Amino acid sequence: CAACPRGFHQPDNSSAACLPCIPGRANNVEGQAQCEECLENTFAAEPEAEACDSCATGRTAGKGSVSCSECSAGKRLNNADDTCVVCAAGRFSENQNANSCAACPKGFHQPDNSSASCLPCIPGRANNLEGQLVCEACAANTFAGEPEMHDCKICGTGQYAPNPGSAACLSCEAGKA
Repeated sequence: CAACPRGFHQPDNSSAACLPCIPGRANNVEGQAQCEECLENTFAAEPEAEACDSCATGRTAGKGSVSCSECSAGKRLNNADDTCVVCAAGRFSENQNANSCAACPKGFHQPDNSSASCLPCIPGRANNLEGQLVCEACAANTFAGEPEMHDCKICGTGQYAPNPGSAACLSCEAGKA
């Protein structure tokens, strides 16, 4: 009797043929009765696998998997080696398997790595550059009255903002300018 080749198995005696390993299982030894389930963080996508492949960096798989996980939002797919790369602070990716991490737009910021979105500048703070980690507090006598402001505005005639980070200007008292 011939032994079943690698990538095949036969659990029964007196069989005329060998059975292929199904996806998620592999066998690298001839004459086996069964194919072994792929271990965690490995996979076998095709039938007749002789070995399970390892998942690329940043990806995972459970026992018996036929593929590895997607790159989650907040990461980008590096097509050169099929790994997931964390988006740096000031950048984000909204979708799984994104090809790139986008810079946070003006009026937004992101202080953390691996983010799926950016945070809006709050009133009293502004940001006129893309890819920023923080929104800057408006200087004295300037204000940002709404979220997502690109620039702080100068208080009008007869108004002032005594402290940095003001969301509105105050009116000067009568007799003061």
